Amino acid sequence: MAARTRLQAKHAGSGSTVGANGRHGGRRNCAPVHARTTPGGALRQVRSRTVCWGTPAKTMPVIERLEGEDADKWNQCMDVLSEIGLEKPDAEKFLTRAYGWGSQAYWRKEKVEQVPEPENVQACIGYLNELGLEGEDLLGVIKKFPEVLGCDVETRLKANVGVLENQWKMKGMVITNTLKRKPEILGFTIDCYGDCAGECNRCWVRF
Repeated sequence: MAARTRLQAKHAGSGSTVGANGRHGGRRNCAPVHARTTPGGALRQVRSRTVCWGTPAKTMPVIERLEGEDADKWNQCMDVLSEIGLEKPDAEKFLTRAYGWGSQAYWRKEKVEQVPEPENVQACIGYLNELGLEGEDLLGVIKKFPEVLGCDVETRLKANVGVLENQWKMKGMVITNTLKRKPEILGFTIDCYGDCAGECNRCWVRF
């Protein structure tokens, strides 16, 4: 009897829809509940396999997880990327990866959910411009290697360009064209010299 009251069944017959949306442990269960009778006449619940889960925080847009000054900084960085021609969805996706809010394939916990500083993003773009990367070339580099927006200009970008200049004897447009093809070079942090250190996507061995 308690089961009938709880389900508020319209009919006790097989297949009668009772309906239910509820929350349990942080999830929103949208599956329909049906009242079914067993061969013995007892009422039981049958819930569809389809379950709607509430949006986990990790999948929410970053701006919805920030507030105050942090949200202002994020929006300012989005404006910087908009000014160079990136559409909002792409700008948001690239900024998310660049500051460790998404995949850690490159950062490996070096940068985890950091709030970007607008001046750092501007400095990165400014340095890429100095390297001859502008317009579609600039956008191409960012699309291929979004994490470049989160790399420090002095300790990473300029350091890696220095390797191209000093060890590989590259100059000018040779460097520019090399970075257009392989912008991930700008983010290299290690050279294992063939003795794999397990950081292949950050290693000069790829070059």
